[in-house]
Amino acid sequence: MASVAWDTLFGLLEENGVKLLLLETRRDSFFGLSVGARDDGPAVVVNTWDRISVERWIFTAAHELGHLLLHPDEYRRDVMELPVQTEREADVFAREFLMTETAFDSEWEETRGHSLLVRVLKVKRIFRVSYKTVLYRLVESGRETSDVWRAFQGQHRGHFGKTLRKTDEPDALGASEFAWNWSRSGEPAGLNQHDFIEDRLSRLVRQALERGRISLGRAAEILGITRQEAMRKQAREWASYGNVAALLKRVEGCRNRFVHGEPEAIDDSLVEALVAGLKDKHEGWIAVFNRRLKETRKGSSLLHG
Repeated sequence: MASVAWDTLFGLLEENGVKLLLLETRRDSFFGLSVGARDDGPAVVVNTWDRISVERWIFTAAHELGHLLLHPDEYRRDVMELPVQTEREADVFAREFLMTETAFDSEWEETRGHSLLVRVLKVKRIFRVSYKTVLYRLVESGRETSDVWRAFQGQHRGHFGKTLRKTDEPDALGASEFAWNWSRSGEPAGLNQHDFIEDRLSRLVRQALERGRISLGRAAEILGITRQEAMRKQAREWASYGNVAALLKRVEGCRNRFVHGEPEAIDDSLVEALVAGLKDKHEGWIAVFNRRLKETRKGSSLLHG
């Protein structure tokens, strides 16, 4: 199915006979609930307390809709909490409902030339979901490992100077963006800098740099970066995930060509890329070692970057 536009979700609920109730309860552990058809429903209740992000309000509505569709037999007055697996199924439904795999894959690929931080912030703006929803999708789809959570926190801390707390939502939506019955003359969702990223050029530059077709200096010139150190910083961010494997594969290929009589295989562009990604390469090997250790011994990590 296609992703349901977040701004039509609430109208869609009511048009199909699902009552939507907005309730401001000062509890950040309560996001909402749903009522089955046998108990004067179906209905969805969303906690719109201002300490809960608007992205969470939207996700809650989709999550509770998932319960109504997937678990109609679970609505019993003697049941106060649903099984963990049932909640996980509703979470997966909400993520797919708001951001289908096909749509996500297309938008994620369009941002490929940017750092993890910028990519997540841009995609969350497109689908009006939380950064956590995007990270969960990356892990569930196999694009990234669970280490992506730490990588995102690190880049956020490096860029904004703060670590995200449990309830924080970067680049959060405003409460006015939650409404579904605004005037047609108004703009329900304002734009910001992440909606104007030049994806295609950055993606092509990254691909050329990874394949050794251009140097860091040339890449900086194309992107209009005056200092080469700024380009190296972006290269390190690119290398956080995915690019580490590509770099190692490239180094191995160049080494083999060098050993077999091609001295030109190791050139300045390879050296520059290797130096720029050295720290991420080192941390990547540590992550691999720790993961292998956990798989074999089921113990704790011994190495830290």
